[in-house]
Amino acid sequence: MNEHPELSAEQAYVDHAYDCLETARDRATRLRSMVEVGKGGTEQARWEREMIEGSIATRLIQLDLGDSSLV
Repeated sequence: MNEHPELSAEQAYVDHAYDCLETARDRATRLRSMVEVGKGGTEQARWEREMIEGSIATRLIQLDLGDSSLV
C-alpha cells in the first residue's frame, strides 16, 4: 500500500507542533523554579512572586491538553 505523498510532511508538521508544545511547557516550568524562593522579603516582593506564580500556573494550564490532540 502506497502512502499519500503529503503524509510524511504532515507528520513532520504535527511532530514539530508537539515539540513546540513540550518546549513551552519546559520553559514555563523553569520560570516557576525561578520564583520558588523562601518566605520573607518585602510585601512588594511577595506580591510580585505571587503574581508571577499565578501567571505561570495559568500558562501551564493552557498548555495542558489532557486527552485532546493538537490536530
